[in-house]
Amino acid sequence: MPNLANYITKHQKSLCTIAGIMLLLGILPLPYSYYILLRWSITFVALYVAFLKFIGNYETAGFIMLAIALLFNPFSVFTMSKSNWMLIDLVVAIIFFAFSTTND
Repeated sequence: MPNLANYITKHQKSLCTIAGIMLLLGILPLPYSYYILLRWSITFVALYVAFLKFIGNYETAGFIMLAIALLFNPFSVFTMSKSNWMLIDLVVAIIFFAFSTTND
């Protein structure tokens, strides 16, 4: 039976990779429904990773993910221009890709 910690780490890395790809796709001109899905997905993944980071005593990483979840939350939407969101999507995608390659 596989080790639970290894399974969770692998699962977290996969989610971070998928989130990064979704954010890069968000740079493209897509229908508004994609951006609603993006908000929900990024918020969920960021909260999940934040939870894992906090229980693993990686508080700084947890707070970074909480900030991302707050920025992308679908309940209190931040309105910005498309060019600002493109930059944010790119930066957050890089962060998610960085989290998908760490060994913790």
